[in-house]
Amino acid sequence: MFRVLLSACLMSATVALALPADAGAVAREAGFPLQQWMIGNATPAMSREEYDRLEKVFQRIGAMAPNERGFEAWPAVSRAGAAAAARHDIEGARHACKDCHDNMRAEYKRTLRMRPLPR
Repeated sequence: MFRVLLSACLMSATVALALPADAGAVAREAGFPLQQWMIGNATPAMSREEYDRLEKVFQRIGAMAPNERGFEAWPAVSRAGAAAAARHDIEGARHACKDCHDNMRAEYKRTLRMRPLPR
């Protein structure tokens, strides 16, 4: 009985150690460049309401716009987010994020998820 319990505990511990602790770890391991960048830059700027940093984040996001069909609105959404951040309008910034995620995220993940970030 003890051996079975010990074995089960060790297997559980091994599985727990193998699972990534956060989304950033998943993105790094999978090689999703934009997701990694967003987790390291957009998420902290938004959560801390660091408006100057958030404005720069949106400007950088605009500069990373894909040229592929289906992403034509990307630069305008990024400009709207940067403008909201410049006004210290966190709800406007969140709306820009939601607009992009609702309208472009699924297609980006389907077609460009592994795309290296433009310099």
